[in-house]
Amino acid sequence: MPDVSDLIVRPGETLDYREGFAASQEKRRPRFTGR
Repeated sequence: MPDVSDLIVRPGETLDYREGFAASQEKRRPRFTGR
């Protein structure tokens, strides 16, 4: 199971979480989280 923090999207961002999740799996750098 993936980290829940990687699936959390900040309010205001309508980015598809599945797309962001795929990016986080490859680069381990989820830019959609704003961290």
